[in-house]
Amino acid sequence: AFSQIKDAMVFAFNLPAIVELGTATGFDFELIDQAGLGHEKLTQARNQLLAEAAKHPDMLTSVRPNGLEDTPQFKIDIDQEKAQALGVS
Repeated sequence: AFSQIKDAMVFAFNLPAIVELGTATGFDFELIDQAGLGHEKLTQARNQLLAEAAKHPDMLTSVRPNGLEDTPQFKIDIDQEKAQALGVS
């Protein structure tokens, strides 16, 4: 049908599941234990999230945890000016 439109260039493509995130690389999601419930509860929440995602393969694919199982990870924000003032490099 589109071939009948003269002087038009028509392209068909699939829209991403979440428009703002695009279609190429997916997205990262972090669970954070802000309530201080502990490692076991956080792991349960992660497993529940993964189970729910698995129920919707038409919307979410390749959902998996990042990092190593039961390995603590830390995100450190360094005040560069203060570190430099203290001679830390």
